[in-house]
Amino acid sequence: MTSRSQRSERKYVHFTERDGLIVQAVFLARYLTNRQIGRLFFPDEESSACRTRTRYLFDKGYLKKRPSPINEPDVFYLGLRGRKHVSQTLNCPQDYVDRVAGVAGEAQAVSHDLAVSDLYVSLVLQCRERHWTLKWQNARMLELRGWPVQPDGSFRIEELNKEAFIVYTDALPTERQMDGKLKGYAELFGDDPLPILWFFSSKTKLHQLHRYVKGWPYEDWVLMGLVEEDFLTRPVWKWVQKEALVSFIARHEIIEAEGRPVTPTSGSC
Repeated sequence: MTSRSQRSERKYVHFTERDGLIVQAVFLARYLTNRQIGRLFFPDEESSACRTRTRYLFDKGYLKKRPSPINEPDVFYLGLRGRKHVSQTLNCPQDYVDRVAGVAGEAQAVSHDLAVSDLYVSLVLQCRERHWTLKWQNARMLELRGWPVQPDGSFRIEELNKEAFIVYTDALPTERQMDGKLKGYAELFGDDPLPILWFFSSKTKLHQLHRYVKGWPYEDWVLMGLVEEDFLTRPVWKWVQKEALVSFIARHEIIEAEGRPVTPTSGSC
């Protein structure tokens, strides 16, 4: 029996359009599990067809795997063949794709990245359902810009002319660390701030950091909430200026944008 971490020789397996979309999604997210890929491109996250296709893409060198504990899903990032495919299909320089693509590492080190990948998957599905055009940039793409702060991602929805940063906090930062983050965003924003959708894994962490944001010059631009699948349109966000929960995209904006044609999700080089 072939190990899940060892490639098998394969012949005469056709590379499909969906295979190309899977490879592109892994590039944009940097890391995706079988379950996340199943949610994006197959009937469900436990799809056996998904496991078959990702195994093929792994065997043919489009995808690589990070080590995964027993009974945990495979974690994929781009292989050499996948990086070449992305460079050609997205018209990105090869050295840029190589710098952005995920890397090998220990299983424990990818937990934060997979949490952000969950947010990416939810974002894609929400936009797909409403036929909105999504532009996404992952943390590595943003890091290469040399900014004074490191968001976990950013997105833009063309039909709504809406964009925001995504930040996910699992380990609670110290007050000093939080102060450094806010100073970094203040330096980045200047006269042209963007909303920050700040996700937390628990209410305790949310409320603790919510206090730090009060009084910050850009506090109006920060929405804090727990991880939710429908985080774009449901009132899940805590905002310093309002007691009740608010939504990032108002209902009238959704209605206004309905019915417009969909464009495949993509990043930018």
